[in-house]
Amino acid sequence: MIEIKTKHDNFTNNNIYTFINKDKNQILKWYLGNNGDLYWHLVNFRNQTNDDNHEFEISIEDYPLYQIIENLADEIKNGDIFINDSGFNVSHSNINYHMNARYITNEIYNPKNDELVWFSDDEKIPNTNSVWIKKENNCYHLSFINIYKSPSTCIRFKVNGSFYGSGYLPFLRAYSRVEKIKDNPMIANFADEAFVKQKVLEIKREVA
Repeated sequence: MIEIKTKHDNFTNNNIYTFINKDKNQILKWYLGNNGDLYWHLVNFRNQTNDDNHEFEISIEDYPLYQIIENLADEIKNGDIFINDSGFNVSHSNINYHMNARYITNEIYNPKNDELVWFSDDEKIPNTNSVWIKKENNCYHLSFINIYKSPSTCIRFKVNGSFYGSGYLPFLRAYSRVEKIKDNPMIANFADEAFVKQKVLEIKREVA
């Protein structure tokens, strides 16, 4: 099970979300910098065998967080980069069409491998860290490739000047959705909740 811890950062006035998978000794943080950029930071990957490739797993048993990643992946795959967060009085489909969301999707999503990739907005591709997101056996694998051989892996999603343009928006929405599950023990920590157990069984039957 993944534990979610929240710390408010007074400097940025935003939350730092820490996801802890004790069973696999994995720790992942999501936070916003003072520049407004989003960061995914894998800070602990002991017992991993490869020095530059590390993984954080989110299984269907952690359904609320799993659903956040599922929504993130679906939005990118479907080209829904822009969703009702614009001031334009036009439909989502028109916004995504005119803003060339499909081009953004093609840069992030590889349909052949059914895999998402984001190269960190620190250096030019491919000379930068990256995160690869792939679903296998009711589990999302977030694989971090660290080219610097450093003790942690950081991925930057720039809100201005990113190689992926507005491709950061689904990731930013995923960050904002953690707020809805972080303080609700029936959702964020649901190991003994009959409702969520039933939901997990339903999903497993659907994808079987």
